[in-house]
Amino acid sequence: MGQTRVLLVEDNETDEALVRRAFQQAKLYVEIDVARDGAEALDALERPGPRIPTLVILDLKLPKFSGHEVLSAIRLRKRTRHLPVVIFSSSGEEDDIRAAYDWGCNAYVQKPVDAEEFIEAVGAIGRFWLCVNEELGGD
Repeated sequence: MGQTRVLLVEDNETDEALVRRAFQQAKLYVEIDVARDGAEALDALERPGPRIPTLVILDLKLPKFSGHEVLSAIRLRKRTRHLPVVIFSSSGEEDDIRAAYDWGCNAYVQKPVDAEEFIEAVGAIGRFWLCVNEELGGD
């Protein structure tokens, strides 16, 4: 079995760097694939082969397709419908949160503004989904 993979769907390079630092500080040695927009995210998930990530960390405000659109597409495809998806967004709007859960996100975390709190939040996400959570085997 290959290295654990995380798909980070994030268009902000600063946030990407903080996510990478968080995984390093948490000693979670994973391969992080980055999609800069919703179309790249869907392309990454549709590639043939066994390279489905263990976790998707998904921003909502993205170019081309929104995070909500990406999430709905993930849940509608047999290959990815059980894939853990954590929404990690700056939005704390109730409508965004409700829509994300309606479309089947596994968790919704509002991005902290403070860099250290941001890193702590991502570390907690990674530790839970990659170390504590029981993964569902293939369909």
